[in-house]
Amino acid sequence: MDLLFLRYSQILIYSELVKLCCSLSKKKEDLENSYFFFNTSAFFRPLYSYGLGRNVFFFETSSHNLNIYYSKKENPIPFTMRNLTWENYILWFEKDKKEIQKNQIIKAKYYITGPILFGPSQNFSIDNVLSDSILVLDSVPYRNSFLSTYNHYHYNYTDENAIKFLDDISKIDKNSNLYIKLKRNFNRLYHSKKYIKYISKSKYNLIESKNDTEEVINKFDRIICQPFSSTAFIAKELNKKVCFYDVCEIHNDFDSYIKDIPIIREFSELEKWCKI
Repeated sequence: MDLLFLRYSQILIYSELVKLCCSLSKKKEDLENSYFFFNTSAFFRPLYSYGLGRNVFFFETSSHNLNIYYSKKENPIPFTMRNLTWENYILWFEKDKKEIQKNQIIKAKYYITGPILFGPSQNFSIDNVLSDSILVLDSVPYRNSFLSTYNHYHYNYTDENAIKFLDDISKIDKNSNLYIKLKRNFNRLYHSKKYIKYISKSKYNLIESKNDTEEVINKFDRIICQPFSSTAFIAKELNKKVCFYDVCEIHNDFDSYIKDIPIIREFSELEKWCKI
């Protein structure tokens, strides 16, 4: 059925087998001083990672594996968090450790680091940023055709929700200077054309994704993110005023999950937050 609908990603299992054979062919002593880091979905552990020795780590930076649209009582365990088999985890928060431990089927080591800065990329420079400026950190939504090809769906990253998120913020104060830094560059093959068109005609000043995230954040006093962007935690670590603006109706049970960063759901509340 997947092949009939051109969902060809499952064929990649053959490349995994080739990589596994390559990793098993390595001498153990050659891997003792090597470290390997993975970060996509904890459930989908690559086959070849089992042949890379003891220094294999899974690096988790966000709560994307939570079903944040349901109450905690009716919240099923996501399949991406079931039957985990990584030996080492690098995590930002203790709460992430607790969630993983519930589903870990082998003994593991956990390293709680707190937010880790992204590190240097392209240096960012800008003339004086006015005090009424707002920085928005956003992720470019994918085209529906691209998501269906991979049999995947992001409820919060549809182009309709992403555009509403930006459109609401643009109405806060007509005199505010708005800047937006995207997680990645536009690619018209798989990113939403509606979103790209909206950005090009909006009053947002676009900051290229390759600019250093920490340097960009340090230039602004007010920062708004989509829930639950890891960049919000970086902004908090840098002592910036930051909030999540939710247009996707995240369940109220998760208000306490992120304790230090407010989740704002109403436009009127967002206006108040910006003026305080």
